[in-house]
Amino acid sequence: MGADLILGVLEIQKGQAPDFEASEKHIRNLDEATLQEVLEWHGPQIAGSNGMSFRLQDFIQEDSSEPATSEPFKVDEARQRLLDDCQTLKEAWSDGRRTIVRMELHQTEALITGEVTWGDPVETVHLIDRFIRCGAAEKAGFIV
Repeated sequence: MGADLILGVLEIQKGQAPDFEASEKHIRNLDEATLQEVLEWHGPQIAGSNGMSFRLQDFIQEDSSEPATSEPFKVDEARQRLLDDCQTLKEAWSDGRRTIVRMELHQTEALITGEVTWGDPVETVHLIDRFIRCGAAEKAGFIV
């Protein structure tokens, strides 16, 4: 077992500018079920003694009469997280960011991020993943 390089990439045809406004409009119109699926919401997180976090749902038996979560899904917060992701990518495209680079390739331009990790989440990679899975990348014109 060792460290792995984890990358997130968004590509668009060279000469085409992403339509981040279309992405934002798409995100504003997502329904609650899609938001939950994209953000993989499974209830509140609880911290373990080793620093790892676990979903509360993982500790509730399937045949339990207890509800799977003790707090409601916050639609506005979920939507805002995706809008913030969109804004981060828009800034990376126009101005560059330290953790997401814009690179010209042979036939495309790309936003690329990544990090070597021993299993810890790479937030900028997750950001790109959420942007793709919610459909916003396609609305912006990125190749998916």
